[in-house]
Amino acid sequence: MSFNPKPYIKYGKFRMDYHMYFNIINKIKPYMTEIADFFGIEYKKLRYYHIIKYVQEALNVKIIEYSFSSKLNNIIAGSLYEKDGEVIICLNSNLKKGRRIFTILHEIKHLFIDIPLGISSHFDDQLHLKFEDKSMIEIEADTIASYMFSTDIALKEAIFDSKLSYEELRLEFGYSKKALETRLRNFLVFTIHMTYQSAQELIENYIEGKNYLTFVIDEA
Repeated sequence: MSFNPKPYIKYGKFRMDYHMYFNIINKIKPYMTEIADFFGIEYKKLRYYHIIKYVQEALNVKIIEYSFSSKLNNIIAGSLYEKDGEVIICLNSNLKKGRRIFTILHEIKHLFIDIPLGISSHFDDQLHLKFEDKSMIEIEADTIASYMFSTDIALKEAIFDSKLSYEELRLEFGYSKKALETRLRNFLVFTIHMTYQSAQELIENYIEGKNYLTFVIDEA
């Protein structure tokens, strides 16, 4: 198995390396710690539903589902609007559950990190947008959203201690298939320090039911 002391993943025109990845993840950790404390649970036990419940109850964020027109249905996953302290997250109701959750977490990243910086008060999460066409802000939002489903410790325990299969892991944390692949790729490359090619091969085997991730994570 190939390990890389300077791992990176190329996202379109952006090259995300180890330091960039953890700089991105470290932006959301204080908020996740605050939410875990709010519910009186360990950080590793934080799940997407805690985060969503927190923004709804503690921050009074409105999350609504909307059936877009046939044209927009295949373009917009969701949107976030902020005006005078009022925040609304609008979801495409036609999306599958895992993708709806991912979209909410994606927009929560904008709420916590981008709106306070004055970057914008309106964000759209678009479907089928190629990485080479995404801005760094949106790549950050995707990266953070996939992390908010499961911390590194929770992910490692689920794979190594509980020996969950790919499908069991997806259901345990609520991931969509694409979001879980993104999370596993980032985890193997940046946390375990594998090469992109080796990580991708392991993920493909894992999806097919060959739980080779257990050995790799145990040895890391």
